Amino acid sequence: MPRKRERPRKLWLGIEVLSVPRGTPRALLIDVLRESIRRGDHTLPDGWQIEIRWRNRENAKMRTGPWQEELDKSARSSDGFDEAVLMYLENQL
Repeated sequence: MPRKRERPRKLWLGIEVLSVPRGTPRALLIDVLRESIRRGDHTLPDGWQIEIRWRNRENAKMRTGPWQEELDKSARSSDGFDEAVLMYLENQL
């Protein structure tokens, strides 16, 4: 029996930089975030504070939380969120 094709869910994402060293280039910031996902630990350098905003429905309120906390929570259920965030970061370069 053919498998039912699932429609991809839309996901709205945003990154808010709360604290990074002054003068950090945008490309370096994005590289650090991508590497934290690729390593799988989602950790950031000391002193860096990044929040991620996301929602699954167009009219839903954006959820916001610390980078590591939100990515860790999502990773416990699947790797789809990490992949979506990586694609988002690629588009920010």
